[in-house]
Parts: sequence; structure tokens; C-alpha cells
Amino acid sequence: MTEPREVLAGSVRRAAAGARLIGRTRPENPIHVSVILARRNAIALDILHRHGLIRPHERPKADHALFAQKYGASEAALEAITAFASRYGLDVRRAVNVGSYTPPD
Repeated sequence: MTEPREVLAGSVRRAAAGARLIGRTRPENPIHVSVILARRNAIALDILHRHGLIRPHERPKADHALFAQKYGASEAALEAITAFASRYGLDVRRAVNVGSYTPPD
């Protein structure tokens, strides 16, 4: 018995004009996917505007943890997407709140 699936509006893309199938993906080759979740809170336009008026070298250093806490995806959203991946046999390599993520040097 298969579980019913819901197609999210805007998630299906048509192939680009002139695109053609050149072969199947080899099953042993992983496909990496990034999922971007909705923010917990919207960033007010006046905050973005004020930030944009400050020269980059004059802006205060960003507090990534505070940004993630205030604007990042909720823990429930991260848990839900991780559970979804697990349910369908997908391997989650990393689930991070992008505001708290610092890329490796």
C-alpha cells in the first residue's frame, strides 16, 4: 500500500527549452538536495532597509545564533523534514538552521 503524496504548488518544474534526456542517473551516484524552510518570523522591511543603508565594513558583526533563534526555521520544521526524509529512505547528511550555520574554513 502506497502512501498518498501531495504535490506542493510551485514545486514541479518543466524542462528547459531544448533540454533532452541524455541518460539515466546511476543508482550508486548520490543526488544532493538542499531544502529551504520558511522563516520562523519575517524580517521587517524597515530593518532590511536600515541594514542596506550601512556600508558593509561599518555593519556590526552578525550574531548567527541570535539570527537563527529569531528568524530561522522552527525546530518542529527541521524535525518534520528530517522525519519525512527518513520515512522515504533518504539519507540526511546535515540538518542545520542556516542562520546558525558557519561554513568550514
